[in-house]
Amino acid sequence: MCVTCALHSGHGGRDRIDLAFERRMEDTRKVVIFAKHVQENCDGNLPRQRDCAELEGWDRESAGTSRVQVGRWWYDFTIRNDDARKKRVVEAAARDDDTKTQEALQYLATCAKRDEKKGGPPKRSR
Repeated sequence: MCVTCALHSGHGGRDRIDLAFERRMEDTRKVVIFAKHVQENCDGNLPRQRDCAELEGWDRESAGTSRVQVGRWWYDFTIRNDDARKKRVVEAAARDDDTKTQEALQYLATCAKRDEKKGGPPKRSR
């Protein structure tokens, strides 16, 4: 259903649009937090899928610290659903001229991917 049809149908289309917007904004906030974590605590290497971290503001902007499966979140954000979530955030950041998110995404693109086995050398992401 297109945006116009959803708005005029009255069958909850507006709710779906609002939910999609909220999810994209949440992902945008999390990308910036995640990039900061990778830069400050991971020496520029992406976390392994099972890695966890204590991150402030992860659940909500004003929330306190939360324990987060950062590796799993990054995997879901970049791999699941054919990279759709990441594509939406990239497009929105470019459209909205959101330099903070654009810089975070550019930084993460340069980070090395770690092996799942501990102690293995990091792999360069492509």
